[in-house]
Amino acid sequence: MLTALLSSGAALVVAAGILVAPAQAGSSLLCSGYASCKRAGYDHYGYETKQRTSYWRMYTGTNCTNYVAYRLVTTNGMPNVRPASGVGNARDWGKAMASVTDQTPAVGSVAWWGKTGNHVAYVEKVASPTEIIVSESNWGRDFDHRRITKGSGWPDGFIHFADPGITNTAPPTLQGRGRVGEPLRATSGSWSPAATTLRYEWRVGGVLRPVTGATYTPTEDDFGKDATVRVTASRPSTPAAHATSAPITVSRGYLTPVQGPRLTGTPVVDGTISASVPTWSPAAESVTYAWTADGEPVDGATGARLPIGPDLVGRRIAVTATGRRTAHVLATVSSDPTDAVRPGTLVATTAPTITGDPAVGAPLVLSPGTWNRRDVTVDVAWLVDGDVVEGATSRRWTPRPQDVGRTVSATVTVSRDGYTSTSRTVRAATAVAPGEFAPWPRPTLPAEAEVGTPVVATVPTATPEPSLTYQWYVGGTLVPGATGPSYTPRTADVGSPVRVFVTARREGVRTLRLASVPTSPVTRASIRADAPTVEGAPRPLTTVRAGIGQVSPRGTTAYQWFVDGRAVKGATSSTYAVPSSAIGRALAVRVVHRAPGRTSLVLMSEPVTVKALPTVRLTTTPAGSTFRLDVQVTARGSSPVPGRVTLALGSTRRTLTLSGGRASVELDRPARASVLTVSYTGSSRVEARRVTRTVS
Repeated sequence: MLTALLSSGAALVVAAGILVAPAQAGSSLLCSGYASCKRAGYDHYGYETKQRTSYWRMYTGTNCTNYVAYRLVTTNGMPNVRPASGVGNARDWGKAMASVTDQTPAVGSVAWWGKTGNHVAYVEKVASPTEIIVSESNWGRDFDHRRITKGSGWPDGFIHFADPGITNTAPPTLQGRGRVGEPLRATSGSWSPAATTLRYEWRVGGVLRPVTGATYTPTEDDFGKDATVRVTASRPSTPAAHATSAPITVSRGYLTPVQGPRLTGTPVVDGTISASVPTWSPAAESVTYAWTADGEPVDGATGARLPIGPDLVGRRIAVTATGRRTAHVLATVSSDPTDAVRPGTLVATTAPTITGDPAVGAPLVLSPGTWNRRDVTVDVAWLVDGDVVEGATSRRWTPRPQDVGRTVSATVTVSRDGYTSTSRTVRAATAVAPGEFAPWPRPTLPAEAEVGTPVVATVPTATPEPSLTYQWYVGGTLVPGATGPSYTPRTADVGSPVRVFVTARREGVRTLRLASVPTSPVTRASIRADAPTVEGAPRPLTTVRAGIGQVSPRGTTAYQWFVDGRAVKGATSSTYAVPSSAIGRALAVRVVHRAPGRTSLVLMSEPVTVKALPTVRLTTTPAGSTFRLDVQVTARGSSPVPGRVTLALGSTRRTLTLSGGRASVELDRPARASVLTVSYTGSSRVEARRVTRTVS
């Protein structure tokens, strides 16, 4: 065989530089020797026992070509036949296999030095495009693994004879019903050659889930979405392969009952039946209840507690609970029914009582007592010596004159839907006595009293209704003949308080005499009058008048005029001629009303400001499409007139400030006759005024 090798064009040359690996810059030795590499975790893939066997007709032993051929046959699955005649000497491999040689490293490819050396190695790992790990057997030296980084010593190319791979022959499948909360189990599918490592990636709705095992349990968020599993199969020194299962749509999960609702409470009217919260696996997010009575729904009963009403008497109660959870089918479970609901019993917690001392005209009040249920219907019957008083069915009753000396009692009957009615009778402690007036507020009088004005007594209503008599006192002295409901003070009473005594009488009722609270001491009568006013326009050199309105009673009236709060000497008549000197000042009048036997009344009018009446003159001077407007404002006693004027002409609005009582402005002439309005706004000394003129 050696002779054949040497005689062929592909025979290996035994020169020292051909089979010996070139020195490699940019590389680092990871291990050397079969045993040493094994201990370091780097495999020789069985070559230690196979190095004496020739592969692809290469020299045996530790040399690069025989080792790489061995790996291509045993790892990459190539036949033990040279793929081309030029694959003999290491430097010729890349040339002979130029069609599958490039600059891209790949696991299972052959690193080739044919330009910078005479060597081949098997690529075990591609850390990055610039870093690889190779295994190699070196002529005349040992087996090793090296890390090579790109730069000086980087392979001249990478030969891709048949990069190893793994093939999926049957896709993975999903086993399970695909329901929320129920596990899905993935089969790995079939691979050729058989995978040594399997990795699972679960996706639901296209989103990766954080589960890497062969089992995935769909969550509530997965409901309605498609679930798939992607299986990645790999072997040592072999690129991984992937296969994805057919999708399965996640459906609603089931709630499995663990404990049904249990009923507690006594089935009696106005009692309460409570349902415990049932449990499911997984737990329900919410639970609703539906109650039944003898199998018929109880309207509106949807809570965990059922108040027992009268309409449920004699019926058996049960509840059905419905559990709800997101992405799960509704689950229901029912309780056992109760015994038939019993009617309630009315029990008095405090006995009925009669309040009040029995007496003619004095109301007696029946308290029906308190019962174990508040909303009971109470019926009342009053009795005298055991005989029912016709029509006496309210809780308040007043003994009659014919009842004197007799015994009063009352019967209380209470009832309620769903309860058995019951009655209780209560008796007054004493027989009916003659009557008395009910507590009666004393009569009242006005707080003040004055001569000539009647003082009227206000007497509250008494029970029973009495006949009344009056007696009036002034300063503690009885006034003879003053026995009516009112008294008019006299001048002689001034300084003394007025008081009245009222006596109430009724047959069969004890007489009652009450005194009022005294009034304040009697005073003289006062005069009542409207506030005075200044009538007329308060302008210089005009006459104004004092208006006094209504006065009661009429007597005499005195006047005094004031300017800026000071009395004007001699101005004491009802009229006043306003002088020019008063312009801009406050004018007011004081009136004093007097009447016999009355207290004088002094009143002051509200002040008014004296202002001059202005004259507004307008002069218009046309000038083509415009015209000039001159405004002059004058007023007696105020020169020049200060302030502003406003003008309006169509849509034009302007405000002008007066200077020396004058202002001018140029305006557009209107297309047709229009009204020009000029308004003087007034000042503290001059009234406001408005004038108009038609311009065109």
